[in-house]
Amino acid sequence: MKRYESFMKDFISLNLGNIHLKPGNGTLKLMSQNLLKPNDLDIKLVTMRRIN
Repeated sequence: MKRYESFMKDFISLNLGNIHLKPGNGTLKLMSQNLLKPNDLDIKLVTMRRIN
């Protein structure tokens, strides 16, 4: 039987710490120096929480 969907991966949570952003719109880029190939990392969800 041919599958049209991929299997769900076991994603884990990763806390990246605090970042300081300037006010206004911008682009979020996630980069790593430890990846062997560009497709080694799959991102399912990015959650940002405002800390005053």
